[in-house]
Amino acid sequence: MKQLKLEVKHQKASVEIQRAMRGRKGRVFVVRERARLKMEKEERERHRKADKLQAAMRRHLHRKWFKAVVKVQTETQHPPNYGKDLPASWPKPKTATTKQVLPLLKKMHRATWAKHKIAYFRGVEIMQKLYRFRLNTLYVQKLRNTFTTEQKTPPPNFSKALPFPKAITSALKVAEPILKKIHIADWGRRKIKYYRATERIQRRFRERQRRLYVGKLVKTFEEKASLKNKFTKHFPFPPARTAVLKTAHPLLMKMHRQHWGHQKLKVLTPEQRALIKQKIQAMALFSGRKPWDPARDYTADYMDVDTNPNQARFVQTVHQMFQTHGDTAINFADDVIKVNRHGKSQHQVVIVTDKNVYKYTTAKYKLIKSGVPLHMIKAIHLSPHHDSFMVIEFQAPARDMVLNLGTNGCERYSELTTVLYDLVSSIRKEPLPVHFEKQINYNNGRDAKNPGKDIVLTFGEGDPKETKQGESIWKSGKGNTATIFMGTPASWVPAKK
Repeated sequence: MKQLKLEVKHQKASVEIQRAMRGRKGRVFVVRERARLKMEKEERERHRKADKLQAAMRRHLHRKWFKAVVKVQTETQHPPNYGKDLPASWPKPKTATTKQVLPLLKKMHRATWAKHKIAYFRGVEIMQKLYRFRLNTLYVQKLRNTFTTEQKTPPPNFSKALPFPKAITSALKVAEPILKKIHIADWGRRKIKYYRATERIQRRFRERQRRLYVGKLVKTFEEKASLKNKFTKHFPFPPARTAVLKTAHPLLMKMHRQHWGHQKLKVLTPEQRALIKQKIQAMALFSGRKPWDPARDYTADYMDVDTNPNQARFVQTVHQMFQTHGDTAINFADDVIKVNRHGKSQHQVVIVTDKNVYKYTTAKYKLIKSGVPLHMIKAIHLSPHHDSFMVIEFQAPARDMVLNLGTNGCERYSELTTVLYDLVSSIRKEPLPVHFEKQINYNNGRDAKNPGKDIVLTFGEGDPKETKQGESIWKSGKGNTATIFMGTPASWVPAKK
């Protein structure tokens, strides 16, 4: 019984529980259904908004595509194709509507392209005709103005360089060469006529100038050449005014100088002629390069003179030298200052013969070592200043000679340089180099066994208390250097410009 009561009790509880569960499920179902309906409504709203946006996007793409088509069509409708290839340039369709419309537009374009081109060409042709007519009118007006100006242009060009108007049209380009030929022919005719008249005037003018020139020349040289008028050396020539006279003027002056020289040489002795020749060679060597005395007489042998107290001994020494060494003539002999290899100055007698260069003592005229053949002279070095030193450069093993030739109150380096130049040049059959340098390198210490050292010789202004007028002093420097200090220029030195 108890068991039955428990079962009944359990059944009642179960029924109550089931009833309670059924009420709860209904409520949950209602809640869920309401949420589902709400979600479906929101989804429909989203779809509606998306459709609205897509429709707006399609409308925007349609407008953008049609604007691009119109722009391309506007830009490509010009020569030479007039928009024939326009469909290839259209923008790519992106919507279904534009994809459907594109074939229709292409078909319409093919139908209207030919008509558009024909209309365009007709309008262009009318404009071109009017433009060509206007260009032809302007060309004729400019051409008329050019020819009118040309008639007023003075010689000698006669407006040959005046430019023709630019030919733009085909008709003008055909006519332009013909007009230019006519213009050149007319220009040549008028220029020839002008030049013929000018040539006649110039010919008569030149003939008149030549007659006047010859008349003045004859009148100038009517006076007979004599020593009083220096053989007409300074007679003035009339001015040459024409080209022929300017060409003949130098020839006439050259003839006059030759005639003047011939007349002057006729009264000179052979010795004087040789001296003149030597002075001309000295002028060629020293003029404009180093001061020298052109008015001094070249004696050559300054030892065989009455002022030399040892003249007889010198003559005997020379006679013995000729017999021993085979020399035949003395071309230069003088008492000079020679710088030895120790840098000390010594008085020695330098004799230049037709074959050798000798050095002798000044007291007893004893030969110092042996003579040096003339063919061994390499060059002569001098400075461009007013000093009196010169360096004779010899081929090894002979030593170079450093000589001071201004100890007798006058310069004699020009004479010795000229003598050596003539002798060595005649032996070698080529000119002897003569250098004028502000710095001279020499070697007066070498021999067959010792190569010696090169010494650098420079020049500077000396102290007026130590140097006299025209005097040059030698001073050895440190190392392989030496300096020549120059005094004030002597009276024979030309003033510097």
